[in-house]
Amino acid sequence: METKNPITRKILKQYKISSEELITDTGNHYFIRAENIKDNQIKSLMLQIICNIMSESQIFLEDASKYTQHKNINSLIISDIPRLYKVSGMYIVFMFLKNADMPLEYKEAVKEGMIKVFNYSKGEIKKIKYFFGKAMDQSSIMELEMNLYICTILFKNKLPSPLNLALMSNFLYNSYMRFLENYDRYVKFRKTA
Repeated sequence: METKNPITRKILKQYKISSEELITDTGNHYFIRAENIKDNQIKSLMLQIICNIMSESQIFLEDASKYTQHKNINSLIISDIPRLYKVSGMYIVFMFLKNADMPLEYKEAVKEGMIKVFNYSKGEIKKIKYFFGKAMDQSSIMELEMNLYICTILFKNKLPSPLNLALMSNFLYNSYMRFLENYDRYVKFRKTA
C-alpha cells in the first residue's frame, strides 16, 4: 500500500524504498532476534508484539503524515522505524505486564526478553527499569509518562506539540488494544513460573 501523502512519497522515492518495505525489513530483523529466545511463551509474546507493530506502523505513518510537519515525518519514516519498534514494544510490554496475573520473576523474564529482542542501549535500559518499576507498582501515571518519553525520543528530544503527543498516544493505545485482542485470542499465557 503506497502512501497518498505527497511529502511522504517524495521522501520514500528519494530513498528508493516504500514505507511498507522499510517497516517489513525492520520487523524481520526483530523477528530473527525473537527466534533466539528460549522460553516459548516469551518468544510467542515478542513475535506477536512485532507482528502488531508491523501492521500498525503503516497506519500510524499515514496518519502522522497528515498532521505533522515535514521535518517530523521525515525523521519518523526514514531514520526512526527501528526506534518506533523499540518504543512501541516497550509500551505494549509494560502495559501487558502492568495488567498481567503472573509472578514477578516471570514478568522480569519478559522484560529481559524484550531487552534482548529490541537491543536497547544502556540509556534506554535505565528508562526500561524505571518504567518496569512503575508498571509493577500499578502506577496510574505510568502511561502518561511513557507517552511523553516516547514522543520526546521520536521527535528528537524536543517537547512534542499537543497534536504529536495526542497522535502518538492514540497510536500506542490502539496498538496495545489490538495486540490484546489478537494475543488473548490465540495464546494463553501461563500464570505460574
